[in-house]
Amino acid sequence: MSLENFIAKRILPNRIQGTKVSRPIINIAVFSISLSIVVNLLTIAIVRGFQNEIYRTVTGFSASLFIQNANNAEFYEADPIHVSKQIEKELQKEESISSYNRVVYKPGLIQGNGENHEVLGLVFKGVDAAYDFTFIHEHLVSGRIPNLSQQTTSDEVLMSQAICNQLKLKLNDEISAFFVKDNPISRKFKIVGIYNTGFEDYDKKLILCDLRVPQKLNEWG
Repeated sequence: MSLENFIAKRILPNRIQGTKVSRPIINIAVFSISLSIVVNLLTIAIVRGFQNEIYRTVTGFSASLFIQNANNAEFYEADPIHVSKQIEKELQKEESISSYNRVVYKPGLIQGNGENHEVLGLVFKGVDAAYDFTFIHEHLVSGRIPNLSQQTTSDEVLMSQAICNQLKLKLNDEISAFFVKDNPISRKFKIVGIYNTGFEDYDKKLILCDLRVPQKLNEWG
């Protein structure tokens, strides 16, 4: 008997014994591979779903594309863009644009109703009656959307649940807002709606108000 045959017979058992031993191993291997594939598919689905939800939240508050004056580096203190009827017609012709909205951002301070009258720095986002409130409607906790179709500037605002909790505010409360200029300006607003998206980066920063409020504060006419 050659050395190779002797070693092979010692290492490899007979056919029946080999079948008994290999079958459980094969079953375990198949189960392990199947389980790993399922786990990987679930991981990919969860990650993609999370990414889509973040994207939807970000675009719900802002947009897929934001246009501002090219002369400004500061986002919240940008100069206005003069929109003409011709520009609006061109935007409406573009099939890849589902809608567009005019917005104005203005930093300000809000005073709370707690014992210490805490003051919080926030950003007022001015919108008009044509603004798409679909995303906000889906996350509205209480109240309603501000009425922005009046001829006069509205004092109604939409605030997040996170800001209300921090400043001890509730629906229909009147709040004091302060805007820093050469001479600080104080304005009164009424909370008519409270929303909660669960996205703290926006929930703790933005208040939706009438577009004409920041326009007048910036003296844009």
